[in-house]
Amino acid sequence: TALIERRPFRDEISATATITPNEYRLVHLSPRIEGRIIEVQAELGQQVKRGQVLALFDSIELGQKKSDFLQAKTNHDVDKRNYVREEGLYKERITSEKEFLDAKGRYDKSLAAYRAAHEALRLIGLSEKDIEQFDCSTKGQPLSYFPLVASLNGTVIERTITSGELISPKDKAFTIADLSTVWIILDVYEHNLAAVREGIEVEITIDAFPGEIFKGTIVY
Repeated sequence: TALIERRPFRDEISATATITPNEYRLVHLSPRIEGRIIEVQAELGQQVKRGQVLALFDSIELGQKKSDFLQAKTNHDVDKRNYVREEGLYKERITSEKEFLDAKGRYDKSLAAYRAAHEALRLIGLSEKDIEQFDCSTKGQPLSYFPLVASLNGTVIERTITSGELISPKDKAFTIADLSTVWIILDVYEHNLAAVREGIEVEITIDAFPGEIFKGTIVY
């Protein structure tokens, strides 16, 4: 029994729900090239910022591509200086046309090799800044080392790697989510669907915070 009383009537629908990360603010991170993990710097649950190093890898393939690039750049620089010198001598009629054309041919060939080596590095994820940094100085870390960095400000919600492990681009290393907003997936019965539409306000209660009410809006 209950005491009869006057109160506002609210047409409510109760439903169970699942809390998930905002899929529009979620990233799965994998290396662009196969490598062995040297060091893992990010922990599960850690807050990270965009550009922060999460793990350090060692890749034989990357080391070879960087070495090829440096060799191609050196050859290109030498051939370019020789071509400029021969061009000046040819204009002054000091050298022959054959020597000038030979120098130009070597320059064009080394330029093509340099551009191909540069593009090979770009295709595996190195930016122009990354290429410039290791190009200016070969000291410090080995050429085969490369970092895996965060592409989003958020929380590490999944970490599937350990030091010493060999992983490839098809393997997921980390999952990062921006948890400033989350999705609530409601399980609504079919006979209640007519009463549910975008823009309706929703109140959510969870066992972890008894007595506290969280508010949201249906967006889909």
